[in-house]
Amino acid sequence: MNKQVVLMICLFVVALGCGIAVGMGISRSIPPHGRDHSWLAKELQLTEAQQEQMRGVWSETLRGVGPRQSDRRKQFQKERDEAMVASFTPEQHAAYDKIVAKYNQRLAENNREREVAFQRAVERTKAILDQRQRVKYDELLKKGAGRPPWERSPATATAPATVKAPLPAAK
Repeated sequence: MNKQVVLMICLFVVALGCGIAVGMGISRSIPPHGRDHSWLAKELQLTEAQQEQMRGVWSETLRGVGPRQSDRRKQFQKERDEAMVASFTPEQHAAYDKIVAKYNQRLAENNREREVAFQRAVERTKAILDQRQRVKYDELLKKGAGRPPWERSPATATAPATVKAPLPAAK
């Protein structure tokens, strides 16, 4: 492969990595639905009525803006990926497929490790709790409140998707 092809692939991988990092940072900055904002209520010394109004304002905002922004970001990424892949030669397609396959494999391994760590933390948490607290904790887990942080926000309701841009027919 010539230098231009290698450079193109490297730039694509870097851009993809940046997009993933930004997306993960945004999803972490959105508080999970139903989370108590007591620190803000405490700082502002809000009344109970004000706290309810604040919860309404922010939950409405997150429901409206969060998913819409996430969908737009995904569409932009899809368009970028399709445009880049369309410019690849057959040799570049093959190299790209190898890179994506390796990325997807590593991402799946990382997700498995993350899930195992989360389950260990759940078990360690249960060991700390008394019987009454464990029953309540199990109820919360069943309702989804105990899902891992990366699965809580509307923008990341499922585990991160593997990356695979569609490959157009070779020119």
